[in-house]
Amino acid sequence: AVMARPQPPYEPFYSERFGPRDHLVAELDGRVVGYIRLGFPTPLACNAHVRQILGLAVADEARGAGVGRALLRAVCEEARGQGARRITLRVLGHNAPARGLYASEGFVVEGVLR
Repeated sequence: AVMARPQPPYEPFYSERFGPRDHLVAELDGRVVGYIRLGFPTPLACNAHVRQILGLAVADEARGAGVGRALLRAVCEEARGQGARRITLRVLGHNAPARGLYASEGFVVEGVLR
């Protein structure tokens, strides 16, 4: 995990910007064990061909079972189906497992924010 588990009161998961249409979920034995959020990086028309992965989470008990990889592949397929020709994401530098997953699926580092 890269952040502390949130504590009540919880903020709404969906917002005016992101709703159910922007998420894919993974289930294991009838339970939701992960999700991935897909959206636009900016509202600019010149970026209409770009989608951005804006969140990926897998439950602790489902890690190492291929859930993250399946979500990543599914969201890339979904983005292409929406007409995306480019898919971007941001990841914290110290999140080695996520960086390894993204690299193994063909994502490359384009820059590093300080």
